[in-house]
Amino acid sequence: MFVISSGNLDRRPRCGGCRSGRLPARRGNGDDVQTASVGDSDTPSAQQGLRAPAIGLGLMDVTPDVRQAMNLTPDQRGALVESVNPDRTASASGIQPGDIIVAVNQAPVRNARQADQAIAQAGKSGKKSVLLLVERGDAQMFVAVPFANG
Repeated sequence: MFVISSGNLDRRPRCGGCRSGRLPARRGNGDDVQTASVGDSDTPSAQQGLRAPAIGLGLMDVTPDVRQAMNLTPDQRGALVESVNPDRTASASGIQPGDIIVAVNQAPVRNARQADQAIAQAGKSGKKSVLLLVERGDAQMFVAVPFANG
């Protein structure tokens, strides 16, 4: 099982918004899990712990340090799932820490802020669920995540 505990990644602001922490990286079928340190980023969404609370996700940008730690391609974009609330619908739908959200409702997202905003917009528009395109290891899959009130 692959888990990021609250002690693995520190998302509190430090030194003027800099963040650093440790990120478990998973490749292939998920059996090969390594922990890598990730450095600072000066992008605004990397400086905040972005959350998609309606479905229970904590998101962060796929930064160059994350790409290196997870052995991703240099052009990989999206929102890295940092944490999943076990009591919310994303967990029940199978979203896992380490997944990368690359599209929300079939619209590509380049970072955590875009993913968070697209999920929030879907919830505000009255949709019963949101469709996420998720990369996990070498696979891509669509995952429909219902909103708690839907």
